[in-house]
Amino acid sequence: MQDSTEKKKQVLRCSAYSHYTARHRKTIDPADHRCGKTGTTGCNAHININRVGDSNVWTITTADYGHNHPRTIPIGAPALRPPTADERRIIAQFATDHTFSRHHRNDPRWTYAILVDDDGKVSGLFWQSPEQVRLAQQFSDILLNDNAANRNQYQFALNIGVIIDGCGSSRNVFYALHEREDIDSHFWVFDQYLQSTGNLSPEALFCDRHPSVIGSAIRRMPTTARFYCLNHLGGNISDKLLPHLRHEWKSFASAFWHVYYAPSPEDDNIYPIRQHWAWAWVSTSFTAGTRTTGRVESENRVNKTLGGPTVTVKQLFDKLNLRTSAQTAKQTMHHSQNSRRHHETNLESYFRQPLRLLRDHAGPFAMQTSYDQMENSLFYNVEVLRLPPGHRVWVRTLPMVHT
Repeated sequence: MQDSTEKKKQVLRCSAYSHYTARHRKTIDPADHRCGKTGTTGCNAHININRVGDSNVWTITTADYGHNHPRTIPIGAPALRPPTADERRIIAQFATDHTFSRHHRNDPRWTYAILVDDDGKVSGLFWQSPEQVRLAQQFSDILLNDNAANRNQYQFALNIGVIIDGCGSSRNVFYALHEREDIDSHFWVFDQYLQSTGNLSPEALFCDRHPSVIGSAIRRMPTTARFYCLNHLGGNISDKLLPHLRHEWKSFASAFWHVYYAPSPEDDNIYPIRQHWAWAWVSTSFTAGTRTTGRVESENRVNKTLGGPTVTVKQLFDKLNLRTSAQTAKQTMHHSQNSRRHHETNLESYFRQPLRLLRDHAGPFAMQTSYDQMENSLFYNVEVLRLPPGHRVWVRTLPMVHT
């Protein structure tokens, strides 16, 4: 491949290509022949690489991955022969410069990054569509993060970031695939996301209590308030205590939620991570009413139908991008419906200046919420109650008390 001015074509074949042909001396009795082992199975999997004209540009014209034998190297295991320094350099350059190039050429606003390990193997993939980049920059206050397994044939974890837009809806703002779920991998994902927002850290991060996620968030987003999923917390408590408390469970659960909403005791040893889940601390931060990771958990239920152990990375990439486009189309329809709502004209005259500012700078959800509060400040609702039978006026008769 280095001598690109002479070579026109290169064919890369599977190591199990061709068939084994036994060769024995005719003077040896067939019963004495050795039965050796061979790894060739006549596999026809191959890749054709052709040079474009007289240039130094090479293109893949054929890629046949149809192997007729099981894996020779288990998923995640190292190669039988480690790559050379030149091979690592070529692979790293190809992965960084050419992957996603078609999307990036069509729209340079696409954001992507590829993580390559010391052996030149791709161990991480991060990408954002132009719409996701816009959402990440506009609604960076809150980030919900979670990982899902068994979504592709390489068993890379699927990492998803979700924000809450101006209509109060969940929107996916990044996708990432990484081989390991350690601190370095999660740090790399958070770092790529913050680069797309101009290093604007979210005010609040909702995640589970995975040590790698927490450790990477502390390193990359030290000023972000971390909140743990209240639903996971309640589930863990019920799973561990319900079998032991049994009939006393209801009274314990009532007391637990009473403590949850109460001011925290002074003893830090009672629950040292209280600032990450107790209402006394959560209520002081802007969370848009969020206390669980239910939004991103719901998204994982959706991508479970999109991915699977037989889905390639390219197939998963296309399906997730279609999912993002579907979210955008849904929000566009929602905005159109909100724009047709009729508003009372007297409020328009009373709150002309605040409404103008809201329409210029706030989203539809914030606009509608503020409008409802304006209505509540001027009007009131009345419920008509009927008099009890035998009564004509609302007069409460008190019993006579003799002293």
